[in-house]
This record gives sequence, structure tokens and C-alpha cells, in this order.
Amino acid sequence: MSTQKAVVVAALALFTVPAITLAQDHAAGCGSGSGCGSGTMTTTTGEPVTPTTKAPEPTKSKPAKADPKARKIEVAVTDEGFVPAKIDVKKGERVQLVVTRKTDATCAKAIVIKDQKVNADLPLDTPVTVDVKTDKAGNIHFACPHDMITGEITVK
Repeated sequence: MSTQKAVVVAALALFTVPAITLAQDHAAGCGSGSGCGSGTMTTTTGEPVTPTTKAPEPTKSKPAKADPKARKIEVAVTDEGFVPAKIDVKKGERVQLVVTRKTDATCAKAIVIKDQKVNADLPLDTPVTVDVKTDKAGNIHFACPHDMITGEITVK
């Protein structure tokens, strides 16, 4: 291999290995202490990485009050993600998700419905009620704050 090619290969390794390592850390589980809000990231040599800027915290929404006339849909956050991850509702139906996080080994420690400006914390083993607007037919995407664990509500 020529010297020029060796330099290019070495440069590529410097930029791709850390990205692969971070992706593998994330895939290993957000609750495992690496990535996903744990505040601990390291280089491939094990040195801590300190971010120079911090992203602003998203605005948190308050849990909804139980509506006796709304259809309540129980959703659990487990090692499998949101269960159920697919939900069908009728257009105009009053719907509330009652979300309970049952594991600490997840980055779904909040539920986000961007289109409806919902961002609610999910304390461990505590049901959280979330209002869902169903005034338009279509799909409503919900997810963890990182959009890695997702679900969908289909409004018909």
C-alpha cells in the first residue's frame, strides 16, 4: 500500500471507529450507563468525552387529568419498547394513553408526541395519562425523546 493510501485509511479509521463505538454503545441499551442521557460517553481509548455545549431541555408537558368519558389505552414501556406499539382509534374519539414504564433499561423515560406538543416524563412503575387529539384521520407518531423507541396511533 502506498504512503498516501495508508494516510487516508488511518484518517478514515479515526473518524469512523468512534462513531461505530457510540452506535454500538447505544444499541447495547440506553439504560446500561452509556449514552442516552447518562452523561457518560467515552472515546475508543476509554477517555471521557465532555460536551462543550448542552442542548436546551425540551418543554415538559403536564400529565393529563383522567377523563371519565375518554377511552383509556394502557401502554407499557418494557424491554420490547412501547407495548402495544400500534394502536387504532376512531376519528373524533376521546383518547387517553395511560403509559407505565416497567423497566429502567430503556431510553423511553419520557413519551414524546411532537405533532401534539406532548413531552411527558415516565417515572418507573407510575402510570402517566396523556391526552391524544384524534380530530384528523392519519397516523400519530409517538416515541422516546431520542426517537429510537417508537409507536404509532392510526386514526380512522
